[in-house]
Amino acid sequence: MAASTVALLAPALVGTAPASASLTGPGVGPNKNITVFHNLDFVGVFGYGTVGSTVRVEVIRAGAVIGVAQGPAWSTDEGVGLEVNHGLEAGTPQPGDCWAGGTPDIKPGDRVVVYAGTTRNEVTVDDIRWTGAPESADENGNGVADSIVVRGVAKRFDGTVIPPSALDSGEFRNESGKYRATPDVIEADPGVDGGFVARYRAPYLGFRNSDGLTEAQRKQALLTEDGHAIGIGHTEPLPRESMLVDGLADVPGPAVGCEDFSQDLLPPKPVSQTPAPDTRDVGRLSNVTVGFDEPVTGLSNSTFTLSASNGTAVTAGVAYNRTTGVATLNPFPGTTDPLASGTRYTATVSETVTDAAGNPLPKTSWSFVTSGEGPDNDRAAPTIASRTPESGATGVARGANVLIGMSEAVAKPDSTSVWLESPDGSKVPAAVNVNATTNTVIVNPDADLAAGTTYEVVLTDGVKDLAGNQLTPTTWTFTTSGTASGDTVPPTVSSQSPAPDASGVAKGANVLVGMSEPVVKPDSSSVWLEAPDGAKVPAVVNYNATSNTVIVNPDSDLAAGRYRAVLTDGVRDAAGNKLAPTSWTFTVGVASTDTVAPTLTSRTPAPDAANVGLASNVFMVFSEPIVKPDDSTVWLEAPDGSKVTAAVNYYASSNTVILNPGVDLTAKTTYTVVLTAGVKDLAGLSVAPEEWAFTTR
Repeated sequence: MAASTVALLAPALVGTAPASASLTGPGVGPNKNITVFHNLDFVGVFGYGTVGSTVRVEVIRAGAVIGVAQGPAWSTDEGVGLEVNHGLEAGTPQPGDCWAGGTPDIKPGDRVVVYAGTTRNEVTVDDIRWTGAPESADENGNGVADSIVVRGVAKRFDGTVIPPSALDSGEFRNESGKYRATPDVIEADPGVDGGFVARYRAPYLGFRNSDGLTEAQRKQALLTEDGHAIGIGHTEPLPRESMLVDGLADVPGPAVGCEDFSQDLLPPKPVSQTPAPDTRDVGRLSNVTVGFDEPVTGLSNSTFTLSASNGTAVTAGVAYNRTTGVATLNPFPGTTDPLASGTRYTATVSETVTDAAGNPLPKTSWSFVTSGEGPDNDRAAPTIASRTPESGATGVARGANVLIGMSEAVAKPDSTSVWLESPDGSKVPAAVNVNATTNTVIVNPDADLAAGTTYEVVLTDGVKDLAGNQLTPTTWTFTTSGTASGDTVPPTVSSQSPAPDASGVAKGANVLVGMSEPVVKPDSSSVWLEAPDGAKVPAVVNYNATSNTVIVNPDSDLAAGRYRAVLTDGVRDAAGNKLAPTSWTFTVGVASTDTVAPTLTSRTPAPDAANVGLASNVFMVFSEPIVKPDDSTVWLEAPDGSKVTAAVNYYASSNTVILNPGVDLTAKTTYTVVLTAGVKDLAGLSVAPEEWAFTTR
C-alpha cells in the first residue's frame, strides 16, 4: 500500500532503555539518538549539530551506499537533527526531509551512518517485525474471544533474540489517530525463534479514546486496522538507539510529500573503462578511456593520468566528450610512439573531478598490461613451494606459526585469502604477513593453538603474484601436540528437526541436528539426506558453532515422500571422538490419510463490508497450513475486472495470507477478492474457490 505520514510513537514506557537494548554497529555518541523504522524507510537522527548545520545520513548494504539524505539540522520534537522520509502533511520538502535519488528499501542488516561535522555515528538495523494478522483469542478458556493477539519476531541483526521484556514500544493507533492503546502484555511466543506475542485484553480501553468508541469498535479496530507498532528504545529520555516497526507489512517507497523530491547527493561513478581492468595483451598504441554515469567537470591531464609500473608518468592528452560522457587519454599525443612492451600501466582519475552538483568522484584507478615481452607480462600462476607444518603433520608445537613458501613474489595477502581454520569451521585469529625476501607467507596466531587438535590451512585464489596471476586454491591439515583436554566422551545428537517419524514436513525445510558438544565441521561425506529411492539429496552441509547445530540445506525443495537423515561416525568432536552412526526418517507433505481440504476461517474486510480504509490490506486465515500462494491463485480485482497490483504474503505461523496493494485503493469503489482452487494445503488438496466484495470509504 502507499506510504503515508507516520507520527512518532507515544512512549509506551517512561524511563531509561532496558539493558538488553545494547547498541549495534560502532555505536552512537552520548546525548544522541538514531531511530529506524525499517519497514517505512524512515530514519530520525537527533542530537546532531546545531540548527542550520549540515547533517548527512547514509544507508549502506554490503559496502555500497543505497540511500543518502543531507540537509540543515532543525529543531525537531526529539532534538536537533533530521527526520528522513517521515512525511509532510503540507508544504514543500526541504533537503534532509527525503531520501535523495530514490528511497532505499531498508532491511535488517543494513547500516545507518550519520555524519555531523567531525562526528560519525552508526547503527546496524535489527530484525523487528510483525509476522501475522491480529487474531481473536480465548485467553481464559471460557469460550469467549476476550483478547486480541498480534505475533512478531524480534532479533538483533546478528540473530541474537531480543527478549519480550525489552520491547518497550508496543502501541496501536486507529486510522483517526484518536484511539491509542498499548498491549496489556508482551510475552514470548513458544516454539518460535525470537517470537513474541502482543496481547490486548478486553475491554481494550487504551490510553487515549477521545472519540468515544464502544468496546466492539475498539476490538474491531485492533483486529482490522494496520496501526500496530512495536520496537525498542522509544522511551523518555531517548536512548542512543531506537529500532521500531510501524504497521504489519513492509511499505517501501517515499513518504507523503517526498514522491517528487529531487536532490543530487550521489557522487559520479565510472561505468566503463578501456582497456578493461587487468586486461592483458593490450595494443601498445591504444588510448585509455573512462565513461561516467553523469556529466563531470575538472578532467585534464593532471586529473586523468597514466603511469608505468616503474612509476614513470606517461605524457598524455585528455579530451572529454560531454555528449557520450567518455573521457579519452591519448598517450604521447602528436607522435606515433607506443607504450612500452609487456608493461603494466595504471590509469588514475582523481577525486578533484566532480559532477554538476559538486559531488566528488571517488578516486578511481585500474591497470592493464601491454602486449609483447616485458617486465610485467607474467602469465605463470604462483604455486606453493613449501609448507610448514607439512600436510598431515602431527605433534606440531602449539605456538608454531604456519609458513608457506611461494614459487615467486606475491602481493601481500590478508586473512580474507589466507587463514587457519579451527575444527568448528571458525577462523583462528591471526596476523598474516609476507617475507618479500624469501617469498614466504606467515600466519601467526594471536594465541597458542589448542592441544591435540586438527587445524586446516586455507589459501584461496585471492593470493596473487605481482602480475595478478591467481594461486590455485589449496588446503591441508595438521594436528597439534598433546591431548585435547583429555576428552574421551563422544558427541551425541541432542535434537532433531524434523523429528523422527514427523509427517507433513514442509518441502522447503532444512534438516537441523543439534549436537551435545562442539564438533569438527562435517561435510556431505559424513552427513546427508537420502531420498525415498535411497539416492543422496544434493545439499549443502553447514555447521553453526554457536549452537552446535549441523544444518543440511537441500539445493531445491523436496518432493513429497519419506526421507532419511544420516550421520556417520565421520562426525567427530575436537578430540577426535566419533559420533555413533545415527539415522531417522520423516515424511515431506501431509500423510496420505489427509483427505480434508483447507477452508477459509476468517477474512478481513468481511464480505460486503463498507467504509473500508483506502490503505487497508486484505487478510485471509486458513484452517491449516497451505503452500505459499501467489497472484495467480489469489488476487484483488478492480471493478473493471483488472487485477490490482499487490504483494501476496503468507505467514505460516498463523496460516494467514495478506494481500498488500501497491498503492492506496480508490475511494467509494467496490473491489472483489478472488480465491481460486490453486490455493492448496501441503497434501495438495485445493480450497473451494470463492469470491467476495467490499467497498472503500
